[in-house]
Amino acid sequence: MLVLIVGVLVASIGLAYLTAGQQEFPRLLVDSFPFIDWVNSAQDWLRQNVRGVTRSIAGVIGDSLNAVETFMLDLSWPIVMLGFALP
Repeated sequence: MLVLIVGVLVASIGLAYLTAGQQEFPRLLVDSFPFIDWVNSAQDWLRQNVRGVTRSIAGVIGDSLNAVETFMLDLSWPIVMLGFALP
């Protein structure tokens, strides 16, 4: 069983190296769906209108994580281990 798994793995890696650069998504499908334009326009709108809110949320989360990290670093390691092991 192990030999079969290793053989399939080696064959798939070899096939990936032999066909590198030749794999391309069909152009007909890409051109028929304007999904990329929708995503890009939504991303632009979010950047213009919601950036301040998301930056504020990220700042609060970052400050909270930094406070927890500082608290954990200031404790001695046996107390930290007991805190994780006891609950």
